Amino acid sequence: MEAQQVKHDLELLKKGHEGTLTQLEAIEKENHILQVTLRQRDEEIVRQQEIVE
Repeated sequence: MEAQQVKHDLELLKKGHEGTLTQLEAIEKENHILQVTLRQRDEEIVRQQEIVE
């Protein structure tokens, strides 16, 4: 009985871990996209400032 419970608990932990890794990957991808967007906006601001000067 106890071995089955431990096995069950281990499976739940494994699934939770996999879900957390998936969330982490999604957050990292979103973070990368936001960094690229921010860099592009910064570059556009610099270009516009050069035009105004």
